[in-house]
Amino acid sequence: SSMVAQDVGTVTLDINNQTYSKTVDNVTDFGTALFDLTGLSPNTTYTGVYSLNGVPQTDTAFSFKTLPQGASSFKIVTGSCNRTGSNASVWDKIKEEQADLFFHLGDLNYLDLNSYDKQDYSQALDLSFSDKIKELLQQTPWVYQYDNHDSLKPTPDKNDPTWTPFMEFFTKVHGYYTPGSINPVVDGLYYSFIVGRVKFIMLDLRRMRDPQASPDSPTKSILGANQKVWFK
Repeated sequence: SSMVAQDVGTVTLDINNQTYSKTVDNVTDFGTALFDLTGLSPNTTYTGVYSLNGVPQTDTAFSFKTLPQGASSFKIVTGSCNRTGSNASVWDKIKEEQADLFFHLGDLNYLDLNSYDKQDYSQALDLSFSDKIKELLQQTPWVYQYDNHDSLKPTPDKNDPTWTPFMEFFTKVHGYYTPGSINPVVDGLYYSFIVGRVKFIMLDLRRMRDPQASPDSPTKSILGANQKVWFK
């Protein structure tokens, strides 16, 4: 669970009769508090609310349903490539589906920052979360995998030095799952997880991609050597 705070302060989360607390700032934490929730049961709905410096933030109230274990039915919705700060009606339609998981498969924005300044990526994320997207995520857990436009630029490759600040920002703000990738994450974000009897495999098709202009050869790769070995 996470909350984006605008100022330095202590963020508190009350959920499942437990209280979590963390002090954050806009420089090292980018105003984001990440909490690892414990003691949750499968296939159960929970509600929570955040407080900032002891003041409940009622507009951050949220609910979610934990994923089932074993043989079961569940619903996922996928999407990608939305305009920056989109408030399109499609977000209402996705919300109406009441999915167990929403997979955002990249291009949460089209800012093409390619920046060395991690604060630029923080501001881009703020611009990306429109009111409708916030409303969706306050009731639907999501899996988010960056692509090209919401990371660096239209055609990034493994040699771009701005991957370093971007990856440091991304993993700090979004956290990450049990990665197949090197920990800390430097060679991309790829991982797998199981819901019910279904295994989901998330691949990173950008971080270790060979330059497009490189000559074609048996070793030219989109995944990169480490991810390819992990995938196999």
